[in-house]
Amino acid sequence: MKNIKLTILFVWFSITINAQINDVITFSINDIKIDTIGDYQKLSMPDCSYTDIIGYPELPRLEIRYVIPADKNVSDVIVSDSVVQVLQGEYLLFPHQPSQSIGDTSTCFVQPDSSIYRSNLPYPRKAIEIVEHYNEFGYHIVLLYVYPLVYNPQQQTLGFYSSISYSLSLSNNDNVIQQPKKISERMSKLCKLQLKAIIRNVNTLDNNNGCITEVVEWHDARFSFYPNPAKDLLQLQYSNGTIPVGIELYDLQGRLVHTQRSAFESIDMSQLPAGTYMMRVIMEDGKSYSDKVVKE
Repeated sequence: MKNIKLTILFVWFSITINAQINDVITFSINDIKIDTIGDYQKLSMPDCSYTDIIGYPELPRLEIRYVIPADKNVSDVIVSDSVVQVLQGEYLLFPHQPSQSIGDTSTCFVQPDSSIYRSNLPYPRKAIEIVEHYNEFGYHIVLLYVYPLVYNPQQQTLGFYSSISYSLSLSNNDNVIQQPKKISERMSKLCKLQLKAIIRNVNTLDNNNGCITEVVEWHDARFSFYPNPAKDLLQLQYSNGTIPVGIELYDLQGRLVHTQRSAFESIDMSQLPAGTYMMRVIMEDGKSYSDKVVKE
């Protein structure tokens, strides 16, 4: 086993000017781990996942996220400056393998893809790439992959990005997500707290409710529910005079996964995958109230 010290440090800022988000990521050598598997080297880095094309070199990749305006998309990532250092030695990187269950020996080893391993082109081709846009808690999120290392297969060398400066170009988005439209004040605070743990431009959340059009006061809700987490049935209780007319459940991507227009005493959650959902209860007077529900 070989160790190269590498620590990921973030020195960054996010400013939206003229439909752009500008940012800087720096990495400093402190802790990169290289394990030997047969003739191959397998790299790992803290807080990183891995490239996942079967047969291609397996490299660490860092996932980063930004909240962007609902009417915009990130159309391009422009790297304005980068500093690359060449690490000493030669490397034959471990090819990514299909996932398999613990103890399963039926899957054969996939040999390195010759189109990559014999190429004189670097892998990956870009230091940063756009992965997807999605909705979470009513906010528009863009996910990017950052590759701290670049592999040169023919020379069997590794380059390390100590600094990457880049801009995200924003373009108009015609498919504006509009769900969910209402959310409780308590749920809004919980959503922002969770988002701040995963996004880089946290300051944008302070005065931003995403695609949500109304934040309502939770203390007027006049109903309760249990157990939470729930395995099969979620029981609901209402105070006198409270008449619901609908119940909706949304997943964390804002997708409507369950609708109920009658029998409001309980919700059958047995068919839903385990996870966290947002429950919206719609009342006869037109008000609606939301809170987080966990399915075991």
